[in-house]
Amino acid sequence: MNKIDFGLIVAALLGTVFCLTLLYTVWASAREWSKLYCLGRFGLKVQGKITDRRLRNGGKAARFMVTYQFDVEPNALKQSCESEQQVSWRHYGRLEEGTEVEIRYLPAQPQISRMWGKDKDNTIRDGTTFFALIVMFAVLPIVLLWLAVFLVGVYLLTKENNILSDSEKSR
Repeated sequence: MNKIDFGLIVAALLGTVFCLTLLYTVWASAREWSKLYCLGRFGLKVQGKITDRRLRNGGKAARFMVTYQFDVEPNALKQSCESEQQVSWRHYGRLEEGTEVEIRYLPAQPQISRMWGKDKDNTIRDGTTFFALIVMFAVLPIVLLWLAVFLVGVYLLTKENNILSDSEKSR
């Protein structure tokens, strides 16, 4: 009867979780960088107003959120858009409801917008990039160390129990 190798299952699950976490953090960071690049290159500048401020409590830290509203003018028809953006605590303290802010948005997709100019805040970009770097540079060595210990353990157990294959025995 075949035995279930729980060590191998745990190793595969940890490797899968690590790879998925790494992919997600890199994707989130690259997505935010690409939005800011496109806004800087193709975005239109308009004036907007802060309409709401709130703290979003999720996980261990509070996030400072501001909601702003701005007008888009496609074909001389005014359309109002509203968007929410995470900001640093310094910006949060400065941006009261009714404060005028500079906004940049993509004409084809006005829902993609960010505060710009003196009101620019890169908290989202910096946060996703920082988390991606932590995953890549801090977690990766830990996983590699765990994998090395796992492989050495497998080798020692097979050597102790004379489970080496015929080709390995002939060496």
